[in-house]
This record gives sequence, C-alpha cells and structure tokens, in this order.
Amino acid sequence: MSKAASTKDLPAYHNAPLSLTTSEISNPYLVIEHFFDIWHLPQMRHCMREWLHEVVQKGEAPVYNFLWLHDELTRLAEAAWLLGEQNRVSIASKKQKIKLASNELKEPAIKKKK
Repeated sequence: MSKAASTKDLPAYHNAPLSLTTSEISNPYLVIEHFFDIWHLPQMRHCMREWLHEVVQKGEAPVYNFLWLHDELTRLAEAAWLLGEQNRVSIASKKQKIKLASNELKEPAIKKKK
C-alpha cells in the first residue's frame, strides 16, 4: 500500500502533530529534551532492537516493514538527540555570554593613571 493510498481519506489535521502540547509545537526541542532526559541513546537502541526481535520471532507481520521502521525510528531518534545536544550547547553558550556581560557591567572601570 502506498503512502498516498493509506492517508488520502484521513482528515487534514492528521498532517500535523497530534500528541504535542501548544508549547511543544512552539518549541519542539522541549520534546527532544524530555525524551532524552528519560532515555539514553544506548537504552533507546536496545529497546528498539528488542522490539524488532519480538516482531521477527512472531512473524505475524511483514518483517521488512518493521525492519525499515526500526531503522528509520533509530535514525530519527539519533538526529533528534543531536539536535537536543546542539540546543543544550547553544543554551549553555548563551548563558555564559550573558553571565560574562553581566560581570562586565558589575566590575568598576579601571582608571588609567595620568
């Protein structure tokens, strides 16, 4: 079944996030941060492998579809993790710049001797 055939009868709102809050839609990094606060990357990979092995052993569905989904979800999670890490570094850098600027404002100017 093609992607177009499987989604053509769905309402338009299915092409937007259904599980995110308004604040998460405004800032998707909140979701990434929350996810990786709970799951570490190795744990997530292990869970995905366990899930895949379970599907393969039962043989109730086309294995290729689940293998593809497993690989794509793993790639998505890894990309999200990278974005989250980049966001953390960016926030930390901004906080450091603000702190430095704040300290510069607090320090009295050194008077030059004449």
